[in-house]
Parts: sequence; structure tokens; C-alpha cells
Amino acid sequence: MSVTERSSARKSLIRIPELSETTWLAAIAVGFLVLHLLTAILLMPVAKSDPASQREETRAVLTD
Repeated sequence: MSVTERSSARKSLIRIPELSETTWLAAIAVGFLVLHLLTAILLMPVAKSDPASQREETRAVLTD
């Protein structure tokens, strides 16, 4: 049995269903959205909802 016959025999044992172009595009789009959401979550600063801390920051800027 030659090398090419062995590789073709292996290929026939492993059957992966072919995905359509639409499925690939949808998977890429979902990955793109997940990547951007994670980037936004990790890189955006946390908003401070405490009004007292906002007033202190304003005073610090005005006094400099």
C-alpha cells in the first residue's frame, strides 16, 4: 500500500460536514460581536454613579 493510498483511506474515515457560506459568515459575525463586546467591557472605564465623587472631581479640576 503506497503513501497516497493510505492518506486517501484516512480521509475517507473522517467525514466532516461541509458548512455553507452563510453559516461561515454568521459564525464570523458572531465572533466579531463577541470580540467587540469583550473589548468594550475590558477597556471602558467603570462609570461612577455616586454624585458626591463627581463633585469632588469637579472641585479638583477647578482648583488646579
